Amino acid sequence: MDTRRAPAPQTTPGSVTDPERLAALEASGLLDTAPEAAFDRLTRLAARLLDAPVALVSLVDDRRQFFKSCVGLSGLPAVRRETPLSHSFCQYVTGGVPLIVEDAREHPLVKDNLAIEDLGVVAYAGFPVRDTQGRTLGSFCVIDTEPRQWSDDELEILEDLASSVATEVRLRQALTRSEERADTAERVAGELRRAEASLRRALQARDEIAAVVSHDLRNPLNAIAMAVGLLHAEAPGASGVEHLAKIERAVERMSRLIRDLVDITKVEHGSLDLEIEPVPAAELIDAACGELADSAEASGVRLDGHTDEGLVVQVDRHRILQVLSNLLANALRHTPEGGRVEVTATVHQGEAAFAVNDTGCGLSAEELDRVFDRFWRGGERRGEGAGLGLAIAQGIVEAHGGRIEAESKEGEGALFRFTVGREEETPAPSNR
Repeated sequence: MDTRRAPAPQTTPGSVTDPERLAALEASGLLDTAPEAAFDRLTRLAARLLDAPVALVSLVDDRRQFFKSCVGLSGLPAVRRETPLSHSFCQYVTGGVPLIVEDAREHPLVKDNLAIEDLGVVAYAGFPVRDTQGRTLGSFCVIDTEPRQWSDDELEILEDLASSVATEVRLRQALTRSEERADTAERVAGELRRAEASLRRALQARDEIAAVVSHDLRNPLNAIAMAVGLLHAEAPGASGVEHLAKIERAVERMSRLIRDLVDITKVEHGSLDLEIEPVPAAELIDAACGELADSAEASGVRLDGHTDEGLVVQVDRHRILQVLSNLLANALRHTPEGGRVEVTATVHQGEAAFAVNDTGCGLSAEELDRVFDRFWRGGERRGEGAGLGLAIAQGIVEAHGGRIEAESKEGEGALFRFTVGREEETPAPSNR
């Protein structure tokens, strides 16, 4: 059977009100738009080739048909470029099957349609206009005011022109999607610019606060420290010495917090200055262990240090000592009495690797994932401080071109390892 002459459904097809089809029609951006030359050329061509008085590109929604192009139509429908479905043959094409009518007055589907009397529609031939998803948006049709037997050649021409109309529809759908993507990209770019500006303002405010902290608070703390030293020189009583010791500890803690705030700002700005020089690894480990020997003894924790013989590293002495001291202090804080903390420096895969290993409480998987995050303290049991020590340590190591990592299981201790350059590699200083 010639599909162009397939029998049309005997009732208004449900596809007229199909939500997906209607949504696709609305999204096409073609409804209620101005005439366009590309569509008008195709309708004029159809009218001329088929010698038909009327040719239409008709888009059908659930209450009307809108004419994207209408050649030969007259009266109010031509002015409004639409009719209600009561005057529509095209609604029967939305099911995806062509509708071929030789004499509408005798056709069982359309013989009562008001378009016959009001618009003079007698003969009709319409083919579906489909979008990129194959959904029928409407019909490309020709109309005659007299009964007519449509030839196979005429229907083939009309079908080909309907395909060209569908191509134009798809091009506009693609253009609409492209414009929507461009609008979305511009909107996202604007949001990113606003977020970036907000972040810059926040960073500037933070830097200003850090400057105030480092300058305006250090001076009074230094004054307090000097006053405490003078009071010690006056040989106060036992209770006075105890109170002075508390003040000294508080001053030291505040000084440490101030130093950490200044350091994290430098790390984030990439302004952490390094003075790279060859330093024996043993000197660094001895200095770090010596600094924390009293703390280890008071906690009842054994503190050991070992290095590969002759290992010399290219580092900023002060900064790497800061990293080691931080790692050792953390390890001692979380290792119970009778435990052990070991710090080593070895050659590992051609790099100098420092490691701090303890037999303490360890870290859970969740804690291990966040251990280098700024201001993260891992709960109250993780001790005092602002939660910046490990973030600063990471920044210092990465500024040396190395890397730092942690391994741990809860209840089984923790291992922190970081790498730096060896003397023979002579890495160039870098700022992060």
